[in-house]
Amino acid sequence: MAVVTMLGAAPGRAAETDPYYGWWVPPKDGTDALNAAIAIRLDDALRDVNRRADRETLRCEDVALSATVRLETTAGWFMLGLTRSWPVPFSPSSSTEYVERFSALTVYRDAALFPFGHFVPVDPAVRVGDIVFGTDKIAHFFTNGARYYRRYQDLRRAGVDEAAAEDAAIDIGIGEESGWLGQWASGIFSYADLQANYRGLRFYRSLCEGLSPGLHLDNGQWRMAPFDLARHVDPCWDEGFETSVFSASDTPIIASAVRELCPRYHRPDAQRRRASYERQGCAGRNIDKTRAMIRRGELPDPSATAIDQLCRPLAPAALTPP
Repeated sequence: MAVVTMLGAAPGRAAETDPYYGWWVPPKDGTDALNAAIAIRLDDALRDVNRRADRETLRCEDVALSATVRLETTAGWFMLGLTRSWPVPFSPSSSTEYVERFSALTVYRDAALFPFGHFVPVDPAVRVGDIVFGTDKIAHFFTNGARYYRRYQDLRRAGVDEAAAEDAAIDIGIGEESGWLGQWASGIFSYADLQANYRGLRFYRSLCEGLSPGLHLDNGQWRMAPFDLARHVDPCWDEGFETSVFSASDTPIIASAVRELCPRYHRPDAQRRRASYERQGCAGRNIDKTRAMIRRGELPDPSATAIDQLCRPLAPAALTPP
């Protein structure tokens, strides 16, 4: 599973993923492989926690963050990110496919998105069940999710109620997408990134809350319930479904490239995926909050590059799939 090797400084953030290539060339379901790779890192980090002399006095939330520390470098597929070495099906799956097929189909081919797609190739896609998403979302889930969780815990200890604490955590991601992790870095504001961040927060919360928390102390050793990524992924991790917003200069370029994909979008396989996503839906405070902010004009509207909007006027019967 070779990938393009690039020179230069390692990116300090998750990179970008083409929204649609994984729809046309979907990878095999990688759920089991992803879970196995993640479990190895969780087990190793938890083993480190259990070697500590003070382990029995640690707060559960601190153990939760320590147990996931080895997954915080999943960001940055090329040069730094862990996921590039995982035995997981990816799309594109090789440097040859990236150069010879992906580069011609990606909607980013003529966009600026500097440096992504130019000096730093975009991340490949993976699949969990029928949901396709970029490897950058795994980074958002663990790394940004941890940042959300720290903010959430600080506020809860200060007496802030659950809803307000989650809102404040989500605001971290909105600020990052508006700045150094999004629009300043590549010109992209990714709502899918925000959903992966939020689902990460909910994962961290599940480790220490509820009737059956995922972490517990057993005979002086911390134990964690088996991890299953499928419990946390939803269709809004897929930027082909949860559309991003692009810079003013890139928006018409991306929109034009998306329109060229309308024949592919109206193929039965793509329509089945879209219908499945609609049935599964996306839920949670992040979705409610960002949708409301878009309606109020407080966040940018992604509809200008949404494939369902751009391709709706074209009758499928009149299209000839490539």
